[in-house]
Amino acid sequence: MYKAIVFDVDGTVVDTRFILDACRDAYHDVTGKQLSDETCDVMYGSPAAAAQHLMGLNDEEFAVYGKHFMSYLPKYLPKQKLFDGIRECMEQCRQLGLIVAINTSRTVDGAYEAAASLEWNFAEFCDHVIGCDLVENPKPAPDSLLYLGKLCGLTM
Repeated sequence: MYKAIVFDVDGTVVDTRFILDACRDAYHDVTGKQLSDETCDVMYGSPAAAAQHLMGLNDEEFAVYGKHFMSYLPKYLPKQKLFDGIRECMEQCRQLGLIVAINTSRTVDGAYEAAASLEWNFAEFCDHVIGCDLVENPKPAPDSLLYLGKLCGLTM
């Protein structure tokens, strides 16, 4: 019998593909080239080091890219939204008696900030929010899920 359900934030609870628009703009600023759809698809949800490799940027270029990326985020942030049906899904899980948790590559504060900016604050609804800042080795390493298991008294 299942005792918990764990959601990710980006691409699971929240539609954050708008981030790729900021990636495209920043990449164009740095290289003068267009970032391909194929590269964007692989980059989506990847850690920064993997994205840097996929874009073929050296450390100096990637630092400039990061500044441009951050400057473009406010332009696209209004596109951020909950996926259709996610609230009902999470509420039904709670009604079934499941522990509802978030496991994200964002920091805990970052997850709460994202949730607070939306029409429904999913993070406040959850029993636990585990971010990359709570464990030594964040996702995709198992540390965050193992930590969550300890918090909830679950074995895996």
